[in-house]
Amino acid sequence: MLAGRDVSFADTAQTPRVAVVNQTFARHMFHSDDVVGRYFKDNNGVLVQIVGLVKDGKYFILSEDPQEAMFFPITQQPSLKTELIVRTRPDASGGATGDMAAAVGKMIRDFDTAIPIRISDSWMNQLSFSFFPSQVAAMALGLFGAFGLILSIAGTFGLASYSVSKRVRELSIRVALGARARQILSAALGRMMILLGTGCLLGMVLGAAASHLLAAIVYQASALDPLILGGVALTMLLTGVLSIAGPVRRALGIDPAQLLREQ
Repeated sequence: MLAGRDVSFADTAQTPRVAVVNQTFARHMFHSDDVVGRYFKDNNGVLVQIVGLVKDGKYFILSEDPQEAMFFPITQQPSLKTELIVRTRPDASGGATGDMAAAVGKMIRDFDTAIPIRISDSWMNQLSFSFFPSQVAAMALGLFGAFGLILSIAGTFGLASYSVSKRVRELSIRVALGARARQILSAALGRMMILLGTGCLLGMVLGAAASHLLAAIVYQASALDPLILGGVALTMLLTGVLSIAGPVRRALGIDPAQLLREQ
């Protein structure tokens, strides 16, 4: 509760219609959070007074955008889809929670046997259904990312090895003429490093551009998080180093005398 009061059993069919609204509703309807005491009309054209303001929440799925919500007292607006939430002791075990659900169900049936009761469960088990799609999406994206990383390592290694193997004679001549290790690496893999850096930068830019789509799939995910961007950059750097480690050693280990003997 941010302002006003909650609905209660004192709000009956004989009292004025009241409701509690969330922040999004208040700002869309009145362009302000100061809405306690104001009125709006419901779908039936009945005038309803706002008696309380609450924070925005998640009402259907975890990745939903903030949306308008109204809460009415059940004594004024009964519903066939009423959900009863019972709070147990903080130290209650799973068995105690199940016993509580059974006890509440028995109480409702004793009150009115015609009331249908849906299968009840603990709050954590109910939340697990909401988190399940996000967990599956995160796992699938993780697997795709791992496969992509393996393919990038294989492709980068193959391209670097090919580049070095096609220029062995040239590199041998450079070594024989006194070229330093830095110059050998620049000649052998300079273009390769430019392509690798450009690809990494382009991938990070596209990932940031797709951050909105990612957030719609995985709960609270953002490609614009500095920690994630830093982790991606570090992963790409390590991947590139690992991919060209073999070709680099081969380029630096070129022996011009060995090449002459082979030729």
